[in-house]
Amino acid sequence: MNLLTPSMAAATESVGFIREIECGGSVLRLHQDLVGDVGCVVWDAALVLGRFLENETFFKSGYWSCGKRVIELGSGTGAVGLMAALLGADATITDLPKCLPLMEKNIEANKDILTAANKALKIKAKVLIWGQDVSVFKPCPDVILMADLIYYKESLDDLVTTVTDLSEDDTVILMSYEIRTTGDKEQTYKLFFDKMESHFNSYTVEFDDLDETCRSEDIKIVFFKLKK
Repeated sequence: MNLLTPSMAAATESVGFIREIECGGSVLRLHQDLVGDVGCVVWDAALVLGRFLENETFFKSGYWSCGKRVIELGSGTGAVGLMAALLGADATITDLPKCLPLMEKNIEANKDILTAANKALKIKAKVLIWGQDVSVFKPCPDVILMADLIYYKESLDDLVTTVTDLSEDDTVILMSYEIRTTGDKEQTYKLFFDKMESHFNSYTVEFDDLDETCRSEDIKIVFFKLKK
């Protein structure tokens, strides 16, 4: 599925294996691995989530640059975490060991604009395997970012465990996902939300509240916060 708005097409462009993404008045250049697994390209749900970070209805001016600590799970290329860092967040992008070189490559490729935007490089890449100990990532982040991670049913328990372990009362979890109807995807979505609702309250952003230049009826954005 492609996002079909002309202005979105202008804001994101594939050049060979490089994806160019406009954010915060700058352009990120993201390397992709087109022969890799699902995490190695920039997915539409990541673009929608990254653009949503600039939505001042939900995030007032200066929200990200006031010391917000952000962790992106299942980062792949690191797209959303890089966009958060460009907006001023202290970001950590995470994924499996095989994805670490690509995440580090994309940090290096965008080091100059990231440093210029914030007078410091405020992003790092680390390995984080869902379901394993997360003590090295404590204290808990202010924001957890997740783009299109509801994919394999077998990984849901570990994903929910990690999200819960990284959360405290004030942690905001911001997730995007693309609705797919192939195979058992609908059942997988339901299972994920059932598991999350044991621990978290949720709110789905209305379509009309999304940036009209970067949205799709098939892509949803959901907020989660721990139940008290």
